[in-house]
Amino acid sequence: MPDRDLDITKFSYYSYRKLKKILGEFDAVVECNEIAIKEFIEHANKQDSRKYIQQLSTKHKVKVDEVDFFKFSSRIRQYYVASVFQQSEQFLKDFKNEWKEYFPEKEWIEPINGQTKLHSTLLNTGITLPSDLIHAYEYYRIVRNYMAHTDRDKKELKVRYEKVLSNQNIFLSELHLSILPNKIDNINFSDFLILTNIVKHIAFLLSTNSFKLFWFDFFQGDYYE
Repeated sequence: MPDRDLDITKFSYYSYRKLKKILGEFDAVVECNEIAIKEFIEHANKQDSRKYIQQLSTKHKVKVDEVDFFKFSSRIRQYYVASVFQQSEQFLKDFKNEWKEYFPEKEWIEPINGQTKLHSTLLNTGITLPSDLIHAYEYYRIVRNYMAHTDRDKKELKVRYEKVLSNQNIFLSELHLSILPNKIDNINFSDFLILTNIVKHIAFLLSTNSFKLFWFDFFQGDYYE
């Protein structure tokens, strides 16, 4: 599998470069936010947490008396996942538009019968990705959906999660990651790291593989007059 850290080719899709820039900026925001969460919880646990929160509430003029720290931190980290996934879907939209410019003679068939955007992209481009990478990506897609429509996707969440656990997940070592995705109630900062790397890698593979297909078509004569 190509390594995006070692890629030295000059060509890449604009949609890929745009995604890397946006996620790079978002990474910094999330990391600072994570520091703030840990610092807040650490200070609260050193004293009467309810009283501490009330003091901060008065100081910052934000009405809150107490909080469940586990739900608080877990929910925020679920938002990390949702935000990254939103950017991944924007990338797929941008990538589709670029692909159609590079391959104007190829018809792009819109998703049907419940196909996901990623599945549709792979079918239209003829590009294949490692199945374990796709399963992890799709698990986080359902996590995002679950946040928007609580309980609607609970059964599918369980199925998707068990599928991730049953895979070899070779992509983790290739992306220098050492942990598996967590269950929905235990989503934490590591899930953000997993997903942001998965999204960047999928974008990289789509970009580089479609470039190879472009030049394959070119040298086969499709682009000669």
